Amino acid sequence: MCIRDRVWGVQPVLIETFETTDEMFARAAERLLERGLVAPADTVVYVAGARARTPGGADMIKLHKF
Repeated sequence: MCIRDRVWGVQPVLIETFETTDEMFARAAERLLERGLVAPADTVVYVAGARARTPGGADMIKLHKF
């Protein structure tokens, strides 16, 4: 666990490649559930970007309630 996990509650999760943003969110939700990182009524913030490997390239944010 690194410091950002304890201070901000951030825990990055790697997922497989995807073709669409809908597929990306579905795979991310599956991975979070598989790992027991979320519970019913939890809210997760997804942050993503179309420009992969570009510092500051995040241009999408989505709130998802489980």
